[in-house]
Amino acid sequence: MLLVTADADGGPANVHAVSWVVARNHQEVLLAADNRSRLVRNLRADGRVVLVVPGAGGCWSIGGTALLEEEAMPDAPLRLARFRLAVEVVRDVMFFGSRLVAAPEFDVTYSAEAAARLDEQVYAALRR
Repeated sequence: MLLVTADADGGPANVHAVSWVVARNHQEVLLAADNRSRLVRNLRADGRVVLVVPGAGGCWSIGGTALLEEEAMPDAPLRLARFRLAVEVVRDVMFFGSRLVAAPEFDVTYSAEAAARLDEQVYAALRR
């Protein structure tokens, strides 16, 4: 997924590839990010965001406001901030007459086992 934030320094919008995202329900999405990241700095300055979600044949934008819930999630193995995105609008943003025919794919560039273990810990911390 991609998360679009307002730049804390007044520059153009920033786009961040994110993976630790969980939909709590139709009105709330939880996400975790490293406290040292530009993403966290941007969200602290301005919580307005758009989450871009490609898949299932289409592409959607989820707009809302991200609120800091925890500076550092105690159950996460890294110093990760936890944000709650209050969903305000969901839009289908595929261009007319089109659909996605393949899901986006990525490769882990370090240990797949370590990545799976980290993801499991972070997702468990997000869901608690």
